[in-house]
Amino acid sequence: MRRWTIPLLVMFVMIGLLTDSLRSAPEPDSSEASVQELLKRVKQLEKRVEELEKVPPKIVFPQTPPQAPPMLLQLPGKKATVVPRPSAIPRIPDNWKRNQINGIEYYIVPLDAKKK
Repeated sequence: MRRWTIPLLVMFVMIGLLTDSLRSAPEPDSSEASVQELLKRVKQLEKRVEELEKVPPKIVFPQTPPQAPPMLLQLPGKKATVVPRPSAIPRIPDNWKRNQINGIEYYIVPLDAKKK
């Protein structure tokens, strides 16, 4: 055997032992105090869940814009007529073309009244 084989063998064994010890995970802390602390925390959370389940959920109603009252229109020489209030949903004319770009809606509005 040559002179350098034994020191090389010892060096490989030491490297193997060191890498094995570096790979091992730390021991989990299973002390009684931490277990009791976790059990206490679970009881607190269960109590909080019971309190929240007793409270009814808040219902949010959608806000509708106030409706304009009907208007009374009286022209000279004619009877008074009631003009109905405008509908809450705006009506889009039929000759407008609806398109989308990246989920955003836009309309192509014809400028010439002759083309429909």
